[in-house]
Amino acid sequence: MNAKCKCQNCNGDFEFDVAEFQESNRIGNMIFGQSVQCPLCGKDTSVYLMKKQDSPVTQPIPDRTGDERAWYYTAGGKRIGPIQESQIQTLIATNVIQSNSSVWSEGMADWTPAYQTEIKRFFARIPPPPLTGESVNNSIVWILAFAPIISAVIQIFVASSTGQLVSDFWWIALLLNIGLCAADGINLNRAGHKGISGWVILVPVYLFVRAARLKQSSGYAIVWLVTFFLSFFLQSGAEMFNNAGNNAPTTAATPAISSPHVETTSPGSSQVDNSSQASSPAAPVVAASQPAAPVAPKVSISDVKGEIQDDGGMDITGIIQNESDSTLDGVTVNFNFLDDDGNKVDESMDFIQKLAPNDTWSFKVSSLKDGSTKYQLDSITSIIDGSDVNLDVEQNP
Repeated sequence: MNAKCKCQNCNGDFEFDVAEFQESNRIGNMIFGQSVQCPLCGKDTSVYLMKKQDSPVTQPIPDRTGDERAWYYTAGGKRIGPIQESQIQTLIATNVIQSNSSVWSEGMADWTPAYQTEIKRFFARIPPPPLTGESVNNSIVWILAFAPIISAVIQIFVASSTGQLVSDFWWIALLLNIGLCAADGINLNRAGHKGISGWVILVPVYLFVRAARLKQSSGYAIVWLVTFFLSFFLQSGAEMFNNAGNNAPTTAATPAISSPHVETTSPGSSQVDNSSQASSPAAPVVAASQPAAPVAPKVSISDVKGEIQDDGGMDITGIIQNESDSTLDGVTVNFNFLDDDGNKVDESMDFIQKLAPNDTWSFKVSSLKDGSTKYQLDSITSIIDGSDVNLDVEQNP
């Protein structure tokens, strides 16, 4: 025996064999069976039967079309119908029509949520509708709209404080945006809106979906996009300003600072070879109208040792101490590597970002080239007013 059923997707009529019916659920006088593939649209739908009053025997659902009120509902942007109230019960039971789904029937002025119409009686328990518009707290979402600019300012401040690139702190923007989205999503869940929080990883999508669900203007989403692009210009400008400051030429040449040059003829020794010391060139004459060059800060170097490695290279280690009253930025120690005849084989350096007053720095300068048996201190420099300045070096044992 065959029974007639309507597809819950395309609303088309199809038949199924009652002998193969397998009951899965009951709602009122509706008996639902297994899920089958609709022969019309190819999508899965549940078959169902209707039990007659005061009878345990299941009968095929009657095809009543003239004595019930016809209804329409929306799904996926399409208008579907007409359908009868008995079919609406099935669609509600299978969550095709929900309490806030838009429905319409003859005599109604416009599409209306199902829970506000007479078919609300088919819902076992109707939850209150989600809050919309100004009923929802929008303070967090407007902070989120300006988050790209806020994070850019934080990145620039942190980068200038640490001497690193602004782009090194990209994760600040990521954490700030996702954190604000998550906080706003918690508020929306409390207001009855489910399923929006899953978009927090894609901030602009989250904002547009939020505006649509809450029936609000997409203003905060558009503001976020504008501030997002402005943040790139702000960060790029900060990088260019920092680079220009670091590369700016000085008005007068800085005189070379005479410093002792330490050499060793064997690994681990610190013998001074006076014959290989190079005297610093005399400072050029500065025009009277130009300001005098600033006094170079003083540092000391001690415990300098050279060690030849198994692969033929050499490592030079030692300790540099800031003897001045100010923090030194970008301190660099430069060494020349020499062979037995005093010929230069290689040169190398080590670098520390900041060296506070009286702080010490254990440096290590390495060369991978064979033939290095001696070493010679070339210079110790620091970045002052955007330029590398040779420091006043005091040699200690």
